[in-house]
Amino acid sequence: MKKTILILLFLSFNYDLVANSLEGSKVPNSRIKMLNGKYAKLSEYYEDGPVIINFWTTWWPNCEMQAAYLNQLNQGFNNAGLKILGVNINSPKILNQVRPWINKRKIGFD
Repeated sequence: MKKTILILLFLSFNYDLVANSLEGSKVPNSRIKMLNGKYAKLSEYYEDGPVIINFWTTWWPNCEMQAAYLNQLNQGFNNAGLKILGVNINSPKILNQVRPWINKRKIGFD
């Protein structure tokens, strides 16, 4: 239990440091390779309204719950201008698991 509290305190402290250092900075206009093989610019997502960027992987159990929640958000707020972008961080050795994982869970956001 003490380890959990210590880890949470550490993560909370680091989050505050990172958030404060990024405040007021702009998101870089990076190119992202999409599942269809084409590239999209990050600016295409945040130019018309708010965007949620979710970094996820196929092997972490919490990512499945997050994906389900983000799918619901996407369905409820997509018409209001909210965009959700999932960025997979699997290692190159298991990138072939991404598309089946998304298809199985019927993910509706990019």
